[in-house]
Amino acid sequence: MHFAYEPELWQGLFEMVALAAVTLTGLLSVALSINVRHIVDTPSHLARGREALIALTVLLTVAIFVLIPKQGRVALGTELIALSIIVLVIGLRLQART
Repeated sequence: MHFAYEPELWQGLFEMVALAAVTLTGLLSVALSINVRHIVDTPSHLARGREALIALTVLLTVAIFVLIPKQGRVALGTELIALSIIVLVIGLRLQART
């Protein structure tokens, strides 16, 4: 299990995750812009679209953090914990609003 703690070994996987997240974010943005009248009129659809965009953005951000070259485990762990806390706070605020 030593490979689990070596982010450079996971580079191919995180490149694929970043590509998928960017692609899906673009498709979701197009879908939301095409149906903007229907989405804005329904608060639940707006909240779902916002949550999907946030989830895909978080995936992209995690992939970018892991793909930073010559980064140590401690720095990566700190970035991931900070991102998790930020996403938790934003998620709770958005859930409280809807």
